[in-house]
Amino acid sequence: MATLKLNTKTLATQTSSAEPVIATGVTGSPTIALTNATGTMPNSTQDNITRLGTVASGTLGSNVVFPSGKVSNVTRFTDTTSGDTYISGTLTYKVSSSQWTIACTSGRHYIIIGSQGILAYTNSFSTSIRYANIGLYYGTASRSKGSDLDAGDTRLMHATLGRELYANDSGLARSFLRFDYQGYFTASSSVDHYIYTASGVGDTGGVTAKTFADTGGPHVCTIWEVMP
Repeated sequence: MATLKLNTKTLATQTSSAEPVIATGVTGSPTIALTNATGTMPNSTQDNITRLGTVASGTLGSNVVFPSGKVSNVTRFTDTTSGDTYISGTLTYKVSSSQWTIACTSGRHYIIIGSQGILAYTNSFSTSIRYANIGLYYGTASRSKGSDLDAGDTRLMHATLGRELYANDSGLARSFLRFDYQGYFTASSSVDHYIYTASGVGDTGGVTAKTFADTGGPHVCTIWEVMP
């Protein structure tokens, strides 16, 4: 084995026909051609790579850390098959959509934007109310469409859609509306989170709320996962 030294310090070694090996601890900024290089770079070198150029192929490992504020995943949902939900005769909010399920990572942010159709209408009962209430919610427990809203879940947005008359009236009326919602949350645990809407009425007598999820009135939603 040949050894290249400067004073008493080893700069490089070379064995037989192998390529020279620069000694550990050599400092400075030498230009080293890595064409057809093989093997594994020392950890200190790997930890200080500042630019890669164009990476043509390969897969990012699960431990790769993205910069803060970057979108790490986008999930799109469309519901045209779960059917309509009716709420009447009670002031209790009902889950009015099929839930969107997201496998969340603790500490990451989730931005939700979506739209769902809702109809508020009256029967023959005399009332001034011609509106429905609807909100966007999330939680870590699965919820069934049509079930009562669980008080343990978190509301991200709420809207009252429709109109209210100055006085009671028994005239029939319908209001076709869209609930265009947005909200966000930060996951506190790395478990599945469930996003859904829940709606209710302001009068137990003659007002019905109907939410849509069919081909004529799809419920659509997009969720962005953002690095903290």
